[in-house]
Amino acid sequence: MEQVGPVLEEYRGQIFILQGLFIGNWGEMHGSRYTEDEHEKENLRQLANQLADVTDPSTYLAVRTPAQWRIIVQSYDSKNGLKERMGLFNDGMLGNEYDYGTYGIGAEEEGVQYQKWNREDEMSFQEDICCLVPNGGEVITPNSYNDIERAIEGMATMHVTYLNGTYDNEVLKKWADTTVTEEGCFDGMDGLTYIERHLGYRLLIDEVDYVYHRGENTLLLNIAMKNVGFAPIYREPIIKLKLYNENTGEITTMKAEGSLSGLVGGNNTELSQNIYIDMDISELSAGKYTLYLLLLDTASGKHIQLANEQEEEKYGYRLGELICR
Repeated sequence: MEQVGPVLEEYRGQIFILQGLFIGNWGEMHGSRYTEDEHEKENLRQLANQLADVTDPSTYLAVRTPAQWRIIVQSYDSKNGLKERMGLFNDGMLGNEYDYGTYGIGAEEEGVQYQKWNREDEMSFQEDICCLVPNGGEVITPNSYNDIERAIEGMATMHVTYLNGTYDNEVLKKWADTTVTEEGCFDGMDGLTYIERHLGYRLLIDEVDYVYHRGENTLLLNIAMKNVGFAPIYREPIIKLKLYNENTGEITTMKAEGSLSGLVGGNNTELSQNIYIDMDISELSAGKYTLYLLLLDTASGKHIQLANEQEEEKYGYRLGELICR
């Protein structure tokens, strides 16, 4: 871990998440002597803290099972902000009732905190913690758990952000050959495309309104946002309002206030949160302005594409017009 630390630090802007703790078959944290003896808890904690020490705090880490997550994060006062960084990866996703060793037969109510729970309890656990940290992996072995309807339901509950695009090709083909039936713009779409378009977050502008205070000559712009993806946006984006003066070509940029962290997606796509821009109209030159909303990823600086039908334009997503006299 120390040897690769400098490389991981150098390319931290291109690395979203690291899967595993360098142990197990194919690095997938199973079949390892570090997880199959009485020292498992101590081993996992030591490995997790070491990897956290040699990687940038902006890089998410991930372990193979929710039980391993509980061992590392909940069993003691973890260092290095592991609770905020440690996610999950499941390389047996939707493979069978146990997801090939991801789940067990215990129950949360039995108090076996650091053992594998049954599928229902572990799904509920993932739905909670993956509001804060990422989840991903690869699907495996065609079976009833990855039939399209159950797959969509499962990935929404687990808040899946990413999947291996080359494995398992039999499951991916199964989805591609299936048609989704639901109300709205996705009706009739093939299942693979549907899942691709819901992985991670899919933010959209739901509603725009404003309040004008004539005496103060200020305008409070309210923008309601939703997230129809499987997962949250884990890092708050940079949100800007750009005002383009159609008469002079001048661009005025304002920063928006508000948080999108509560838009967890998954089974809660109807949740809405507002972002606000409080504008002092007296500071603007006279003219006709077109208003644009622009969201930027904090790590890469790239534009975040929204799920609205309209296309992003040069300065962002068009919200409307403002005339200043």
